[in-house]
Amino acid sequence: MASLTSDARGLRRILFRDGDDRRTIHLGDVEKKIAAGVLSHVERLINAKHFGQPLPVETARWLATVKPVLHARLVKAKLAEPRHAPPAVTLADVADTFTTQRGDSVKPGTKIVWAQARRHLVKYFTEAKAAGEITPADADDFRRKLRSDYSEAYTAKMIMVSKAFFRDAARRKMIDSSPFTEVANGSQRNPERQRYVDAATIQKCIDAAPDAEWRLLIALARFGGLRVPSEPLALRWEDVNWAEGTMTVRSVKTERHAGGAARVVPIFPELRPLLMEAFENAADGEPNVITRWRTSAVNLRTGFERIITRAGVSPWPRLWQNLRASRATELIDSFPSHVCAAWLGHTDAVADRHYRQVTSAHVAAAIAGTPTDSNSGMGLNTPAEGPTQNPTQQRTPIARIGQKRLAAGIQKPLVFQPNATACEAVPEAGWAMRDSNPRHPRCKRGALAAELIAR
Repeated sequence: MASLTSDARGLRRILFRDGDDRRTIHLGDVEKKIAAGVLSHVERLINAKHFGQPLPVETARWLATVKPVLHARLVKAKLAEPRHAPPAVTLADVADTFTTQRGDSVKPGTKIVWAQARRHLVKYFTEAKAAGEITPADADDFRRKLRSDYSEAYTAKMIMVSKAFFRDAARRKMIDSSPFTEVANGSQRNPERQRYVDAATIQKCIDAAPDAEWRLLIALARFGGLRVPSEPLALRWEDVNWAEGTMTVRSVKTERHAGGAARVVPIFPELRPLLMEAFENAADGEPNVITRWRTSAVNLRTGFERIITRAGVSPWPRLWQNLRASRATELIDSFPSHVCAAWLGHTDAVADRHYRQVTSAHVAAAIAGTPTDSNSGMGLNTPAEGPTQNPTQQRTPIARIGQKRLAAGIQKPLVFQPNATACEAVPEAGWAMRDSNPRHPRCKRGALAAELIAR
């Protein structure tokens, strides 16, 4: 039926008759054992064609995986059909599969970010670009292009979403691997857009607000740390517990996390009068604390900018976000970090990366050698009760000495011998040497005395 022969050069070939036609399948310079295996499959193909027999599974599998060159020769010998390559998976397929497979459970804001990433990818690569042809070098070039046009924080966000697109496609076997695997996201933190808005500044804005709801909205963002607009608009009067001085804040941003659907926030002293004002002005039976801006078409930024201008204050970047960040910054100076995180509904890592800032009050406190847990200039009206000082914020040695003197009932100031070195200065009532009261090392004459007098 079919025979294995070699030509004059020793190249192997298979000869067989197809009706009146003689056909040849050239195998080339291969071992006889391999050529014999091919011959066995060719004979089965001939039998299946001439006698209508089903193709054995082993041969069918071989035919599907045989190299393109040999397959083309089998097609020429009329023993196989041409292969039709499946349509290439395009960049648009990768992005659209990722978004559609996640359904309607995704928040609208997240969908907007995904659409932005898709738009940037399509603009750079085109929609019809075969996703499998995008190389890691192409992904690096894409990131550099984004960075040349946008901030580092925005670029990092777009790269993070692009990674998610291609990682999902690789998991679905749409592509062999993701070209974005080794591309660094970068930092989504943008210090240039961070501002600490102090209490005096925001009070001017509250005073310039046109009505009670605007005043309360600004206060909820700055003194309650609520995310605007979602959290204030979700606040209902039934969530306000006047007796216990707390309110339950519902968060659509964190509801997918365990325990993130709602949190209990204190009614801080700055909030209570404005909350009471809104309550007195509320219509009977009105369930919502904020009754306006109930549609997604509202633009709170524009209205807030007008209020800031009316107050005679210079606008700051990220108007609403920086109010929340300012509250996060000052709360950490008075309460443990886990308490602040619970009240504001985020993790310490997020707060450190996006919210907490160094303020002028921190610098002044460091220069003066005083802790910042007294809330002086930090926006809190009442100091925290109990041991709320940050363990890393220690009082100065001189302050500790003063505390010991008061505890011992000593009223007179420290007395230094005129000709003694600073290290030999002793109080009238001395103390026993202990680990908590070590002797100062020898130093320059009068240095410590001058420092103590200056203080």
